[in-house]
This record gives sequence, structure tokens and C-alpha cells, in this order.
Amino acid sequence: MVTQLSWRAFKRLLLLFWAVWLTLVVTTNITNALQALGLLPASFLFSSGNYQQIQAVTAPFGLPAAVAGAMFAGVIVW
Repeated sequence: MVTQLSWRAFKRLLLLFWAVWLTLVVTTNITNALQALGLLPASFLFSSGNYQQIQAVTAPFGLPAAVAGAMFAGVIVW
């Protein structure tokens, strides 16, 4: 009985951890998108910086900014 309770508690804690983690990741990505759109100031600290990373990776290929934006939107939706 104790083992089953411990396993159940472990599973719930693991689920809670991933729920909090994914919530933070999505929130920071959304705030980063709002910064890129100019709706939040660049000084806003709760931001992932992932959009700038996508731009840095796509820049050598000469892709337009709209492609980087679409890729970042896909990351957020996914």
C-alpha cells in the first residue's frame, strides 16, 4: 500500500513538474513574440530570446523575417 502511494505521489509530482515547465516555456515564448511584434518593450525580462535565435539561424540562408516569424509561431503552437 505504501509503495503504491509513493508511486502515485511520484507520478503526480512528475506531472506537476512538466506542467509547470511547459507553462513557463510557452509563456516566455509568447512574451518573446510580443516583444518581436513591438507590443512589449525590449527591456521586458521575462522573455525566452528564442525568436532572436531563430533569426540568427535563418539569417545566413537569406530567408525573410516572415519565415522566421512563421517558424517561431509554429514553435509556440506546437
